[in-house]
Amino acid sequence: AINELDDKRQRFQDKYNELEKQIKEAEHSIEKNTTGLKKDEENLYAVKNNKEYDALTLQINTRRDSISENKQFIEAEGEKLNLIKKHIEEYEEQLKSDRAILDEYNAKLSEKIQETEKEEKSLLKQHDDFKKKLESQYYATYTNIRSSKNDAVVVLQKNACSGCNAIIPLQMQAEVKKMKKLVNCESCGRIIIPAFDEN
Repeated sequence: AINELDDKRQRFQDKYNELEKQIKEAEHSIEKNTTGLKKDEENLYAVKNNKEYDALTLQINTRRDSISENKQFIEAEGEKLNLIKKHIEEYEEQLKSDRAILDEYNAKLSEKIQETEKEEKSLLKQHDDFKKKLESQYYATYTNIRSSKNDAVVVLQKNACSGCNAIIPLQMQAEVKKMKKLVNCESCGRIIIPAFDEN
């Protein structure tokens, strides 16, 4: 959205620059023709024949027409120039506001990323600490299951393994609830733990 807004502002800026250039050219033309007109009017009294008089009169009229046309152009385009300038200022104000919002959003996002990274490091540390506490054979079992299935540890839910929905025998359910040793589902091999509300 900011890029689109900036593109619009730039298009108006280009129009403004082009129109400003045309107005300056018109002003220069007026200045040049005004100086020429003054000289032509002075020379009008020094003509020697009708042919020179007619040629000079035509040049004077052409200069006057050019001055008049350029003045009209400057007046009409000057209004457009002011309108374009107003649009540019509005776009710049909007861009300033949008960029401030974007900067604030980016700052919050950066803060959130840092928090997430910190949380991830903490979880990885917990994982490593837990790994050290586990007996090596248990960790090997966990790793093997994890590599073949997405979730290596599942809960006992309604007397069944929540990983494959196989019914767990009552004796195994009792062992799961005691949490004295790791209990694997006989069907899918996942490690079964008690549901949190039962713990």
